Parts: sequence; C-alpha cells; structure tokens
Amino acid sequence: MSTLGKIPKIEYYITHANLAGIKALHKICFGNEGEPRKTQKALREFSGFGWGKNTDEYVNKIQDISQLLKLSDLIAVCNILGLNYNGALKDVADHICTFLTDSMYRDDEQEEKDADDESEHDKEDNENEDVDDEQETKNEHTEEEVRRHNATTKRSDGKDCFR
Repeated sequence: MSTLGKIPKIEYYITHANLAGIKALHKICFGNEGEPRKTQKALREFSGFGWGKNTDEYVNKIQDISQLLKLSDLIAVCNILGLNYNGALKDVADHICTFLTDSMYRDDEQEEKDADDESEHDKEDNENEDVDDEQETKNEHTEEEVRRHNATTKRSDGKDCFR
C-alpha cells in the first residue's frame, strides 16, 4: 500500500506547508493534531483509510471533519494533497476523504502498472539498441573495407588502377 510520503508532490508539500495545514491534515488522518515534531513523519507514513466510500465510517468522517475544521483549514489540506477545493465545506471534505480512501490503493496499482510498462519499454529499448549497435558495426566494417580496397587499388604514383 502506498503512503503519502511516497507521492513526490505530497511529500514536498508536507515538508513545506504551513503548520495550520499540517495540523488540519493530521487531524483528518488521525483524529488529533499530533505531537510536535512528529506530525510530518506520521503524515508521510499514512497509508489511507481502511474503509470504502459507501460505508458508515466514511460518512462519519465527513461529518467529523465538517464539525472540527473550517473551510480555510480544508483548503490548506487540499493544497497539500493537490486537490480541487471548489464547493461547500462538505464537498471539500468529501474530496479529501475520497482521495485518502481511494487513491492510496490506486497509487499502488498504478505504480505496479508503471513498473511493468517501464520494464517492457526497457526491453524494447535494449533490443533496439542491440540492432542499432549491430548496424553501426556493419557500417563501420563496410567503411573500413572500402578504405582498404581503395588503398590497394591506387598505384604508387597516386593514380587509380583499373581492373
């Protein structure tokens, strides 16, 4: 399962975001503001909620977020996570919860797919490089043969010999 720290943009924003946004995100993920100097590390290790979108936990989480945090806090969290923050308080809370529920699982699947695609691409590149290397060697060999042939077909006075 992917963690927030493994997503480069989010890792950057966890490191560089303002304290209010970090505390708000920690409150969403863990239910409290966290201990000083440990919130960023905990957020980097957060791997998503263990429930789906159509569960009671999900609905309760959105209600809790709506009661505990202001819209400005949720906007700061959306900036950290790179999410759209248009809409009312509950809409923004829904965007955040959906991301922290669904995308954490999709990122793993996407990483595995990207790794598979990359290895296939590397194999194709290696095969193409081998073909290119062989062709280059043949071209070099042919040029060398032409030079040798030309050298042997010239007379000592520099004039061409005809066969």
